[in-house]
Parts: sequence; C-alpha cells; structure tokens
Amino acid sequence: MENAAAKSSTGLAIIVFSPGDRPYSFGHPSVDSVLDEFLHNGNLLEEYDLLLELNQGSNINKLKDEYNELMDALQVENKKKERLKKAIAIAKAKESDVTRVEKLELNELKKLKKSMEGIHKQIRKRIDEEGLHEIVNNRRNRKAHNK
Repeated sequence: MENAAAKSSTGLAIIVFSPGDRPYSFGHPSVDSVLDEFLHNGNLLEEYDLLLELNQGSNINKLKDEYNELMDALQVENKKKERLKKAIAIAKAKESDVTRVEKLELNELKKLKKSMEGIHKQIRKRIDEEGLHEIVNNRRNRKAHNK
C-alpha cells in the first residue's frame, strides 16, 4: 500500500471493520493526515456538495416531469370515463324507452302514434316555413347513398 501511495504521490487511507465490529485502519503517510486533508479540503467538499445538489435537482426535475405526464394521462382517462358513463346512460335510457313502448297496450300505442304524427306535422310545417327543403333532401340523399 505504501508503494502505491508513494508512486502516485497521494495519501491513502483504508478503514475496515472486523466481523466483531472492531475497526482497523491503514494509511500512508498516516490515516489521520489523509483524513484531515480530505475533511479540510474545502474545494473537494464543495465540489461534492455541488455534484450531489445537481444530481438531486436533476432527479427532482425528472420526477416532476414524470408526475406531470402521469397527471395529464389521468385527466385524459377521466374524460374518457365521463364520456363512457354518458354513453352508457344514453344507451340505458334508449333501452328503457323501447321496453316501455313494448309494454304499452293497443290504445296507448294508438295515442303514441297520434302524438308522433302531430310532431311530424309540426316539423314539416317548420321546414316549409323556413325553406329548409333543400337541406332535408340533401341529408336524405346522403343517407341513401351511404346505405
């Protein structure tokens, strides 16, 4: 050990603990002088602190970025969830309407038909008043073409 330290003109200290937790130290020129130089060399400690701070800052920034990405993904998934809930509610409402119509008696079905015919007449009247024939015909043609 002394040869390696002497050849490189540096101090060297090794501290080990035995299985019985007894410390053993070896050093050149001495353990105390090497540790004193290491502990009192302000530049070395400042550089170490700076590197540690930069590394921690970098890790914090990475974690913040990852957190923000996850929060964005969560918002997207929550929006999907809300759209699915609405779609399910609409589907259930339509299913409920069909079930209700299927349970109607003949006289109730006749009333429903008459009501729908009245709504149809009102829509026709509004189309005539507003001059929307062209728009309605274009939509009909598109639907027929898509079938």
